Amino acid sequence: MEPFAQLKILYRLVAWALVTGLSASALAGLRAIPPEAPAAVMTMLADGRVALGKRVFTISPAGQIRDANNRIVLPATLGGSYVVRVLLAPDGQLYRAWILTAEEAAQPAPKF
Repeated sequence: MEPFAQLKILYRLVAWALVTGLSASALAGLRAIPPEAPAAVMTMLADGRVALGKRVFTISPAGQIRDANNRIVLPATLGGSYVVRVLLAPDGQLYRAWILTAEEAAQPAPKF
């Protein structure tokens, strides 16, 4: 084996670990919440409905709710109230909702 072959392998392993580690952490923090999406408190109700403040909305058939880890969650698995940013469909149904982390909730956002 060449004198520096082991060192080259070690450098490649370190570079691979850095690239994959940085990529995973960068992707974990990447959330595409539109800046125009207002913040609200969302309370889950029965029958595919949610309350945003004092108004009640039906979840659109194409609607998505994303948790704080940016995973799509089913409305039936949620209960209680959450601080969210939302977008409504043109027909007034809930189209997108992002459950916010504490850091995201502290950021300025339009009010619902």
